[in-house]
Amino acid sequence: IAFGTGEHPTTRHCLRWISNVIPPLLDSEKKEEKINFLDYGAGSGVLGLAACSLASSSPPTESPIRAIGVEIDLDAVNIANENAAANNLPMYNYLPRPSDDDDPETASLLMKALNRAQINAESKNKDNSEVKFAQALPVELNGPVYDACAANILAGPLIGLRKTIASMVKPGGKIGLSGILADQANNVVEAYREYFDDVKVDGEEEGWVLVTGTRKQ
Repeated sequence: IAFGTGEHPTTRHCLRWISNVIPPLLDSEKKEEKINFLDYGAGSGVLGLAACSLASSSPPTESPIRAIGVEIDLDAVNIANENAAANNLPMYNYLPRPSDDDDPETASLLMKALNRAQINAESKNKDNSEVKFAQALPVELNGPVYDACAANILAGPLIGLRKTIASMVKPGGKIGLSGILADQANNVVEAYREYFDDVKVDGEEEGWVLVTGTRKQ
């Protein structure tokens, strides 16, 4: 199963943050461009789906917001896409693109996931039609195009992903990070201050904290 049921304190942190960050974006966006929300380490997709649900009920193609989930677990990508389809919400989930900054373990996991996705893509179901399969994040979505990003992972991976996440958030865009124990918060805050302003602990529950910030201009 994919992680993300909404019951853990870290998920609640992120859901509260989303409920505070997304409505002002929806109110301020009068242009034709959609709001892009990034759920990094998406798991079941609960955070991206929550962000999409805050928009007015409309067909996914007409929604003013689009959520993109990035997740290294192939099964989780498929489950998150199924959850989005079942709820008729505009969230689309992908495997991350390989990067020169990936550590050996991450690179190995990603390569296995991509290879497995390719095998699935080449398979046929009983009706002889192509089976839906996960894909790597498209190039056009792998840059500074996101108005807000939630990442509920763990402190160590979050620190390692600071450059990647920073490269995907627009100047002035918001981050909400969790999966962080209180005694790990300072390390995460310091790591993200290189790329974000006003990085701070913005809530604590049962020993878990939320870290927020704004992408430097």
